Amino acid sequence: MLCCSSRESVARKIPGRIISVELQNFMCHEALRIDFDLQGRNCFFIGGSNGSGKSALFAALNIGLGGRGSQNERGCALRQYIKDGQKLAFFQL
Repeated sequence: MLCCSSRESVARKIPGRIISVELQNFMCHEALRIDFDLQGRNCFFIGGSNGSGKSALFAALNIGLGGRGSQNERGCALRQYIKDGQKLAFFQL
C-alpha cells in the first residue's frame, strides 16, 4: 500500500512513500511483513546474512512498482518468484 492506511494520521503524507511491505510465499519468504517507522525517518537500511531474503524484498519492490521480473536477475517469469512447493505468491506494498 502506498500511503493508504490508518498510519497516515501518524505520518506526514508523502506521495510514493512505502509504509509497509508484505510477502507471502515469495521467493524464500513464507510470510514477512515490514512496517516502516515513518516518524521523521527518510532512509532505511536493509541488512542480513547471505540467503536471508534481502534480494527477495527488493525484487518484490521492483515488481510491485511496475518492473519486470526479468530485471531482477532472479527469474525470467513471475512464476519463478513463487516459493518452492507453493502454487501462488502474494505481495503488497
